[in-house]
Amino acid sequence: MQAATREIARGKFLVGDDLVAAVLGKTLVDRYDQRPDGRTEPYVIRRYFAAGGRYVFADQPPFESPMASDEDRWRIERDALCIKGPPEPEQWKCYRLARADDGALQWFIAESGSPYDGLLTVVTREILDGPPSAAP
Repeated sequence: MQAATREIARGKFLVGDDLVAAVLGKTLVDRYDQRPDGRTEPYVIRRYFAAGGRYVFADQPPFESPMASDEDRWRIERDALCIKGPPEPEQWKCYRLARADDGALQWFIAESGSPYDGLLTVVTREILDGPPSAAP
């Protein structure tokens, strides 16, 4: 994460209504060539941010991570997107989102006091309107 944070030009941090508009009613899709367990095969994560703060997480093929539930939530807190749901269903995790010049959303960890605070963790290039589909 440190190398990616240094090497990738940071976009403009989203705040207020711009931050809400970037996620509300959207499905953010991240595609990987490798699964979290290191197996080399396509792995897709879809994150949907519904109205009312409901958060829907879907991965394909499913990984041995905590199951999604109807209790999963998202909120905006001090210009950060905070999520309580997979892969961390027991605690809120917050991210500052930046919009890159190419339209991608860059996720920076927002954990004040943590050694990971400010590190780039995800770059989402596929942003869809509406809930996730079942198709890969």
